[in-house]
Amino acid sequence: MTTDDLEGLSWYAGSNLAGDGHLKRIPRWKRHFKGYTDRTADVLDIGCGAGASAIFFANYLPHALITCVDDQDDAAWEVFRGNLGEVHAGIRREQGGPLGKLEQLLQADRKFDIIHIDRVRNRDYAIAVGLMAWKVLRFGGIIVWSEYQWGEGRPSDKRPHEAINLVLALKEAEARVLWTGSQCVVRKSRQTTDG
Repeated sequence: MTTDDLEGLSWYAGSNLAGDGHLKRIPRWKRHFKGYTDRTADVLDIGCGAGASAIFFANYLPHALITCVDDQDDAAWEVFRGNLGEVHAGIRREQGGPLGKLEQLLQADRKFDIIHIDRVRNRDYAIAVGLMAWKVLRFGGIIVWSEYQWGEGRPSDKRPHEAINLVLALKEAEARVLWTGSQCVVRKSRQTTDG
């Protein structure tokens, strides 16, 4: 582990995320998002949960405008706020399901440089969320599906893997896969007329 990786771990001090699987993603995410560290980036964090990804984005991308979306209840949002501590002031949270929020963002003509999708596990729902998210992703932007391999061994309609592959197949002319493993990281490398 490098000194740079240890710095990333310090961002989570005081949170209840020490055992979170997100921590092992820090070195890979730093490589993918290093082009956004010195500029304002619009980040959309779908399925933000307890805030692990938001903490990363707020610390690694200090100029980022971060919108966190989740349909969790008020008690879960309090955990999220508690985990973010001092960095939460610059983060906008929106309560509601991903599809409804994505539709609102699309209607408002909002675009994002980075989209992180987590906790969207049902195949059919993941297809809809993935296609809508692609429409609000800027040309050159990066989308990360955090649960690419989640649910291996479950029926295909209960896991997102096939959904993500279908979205990528439909957007093949526009998408450049940067990395696959536990996550799938993709850059929108071309713009077409349908977004």
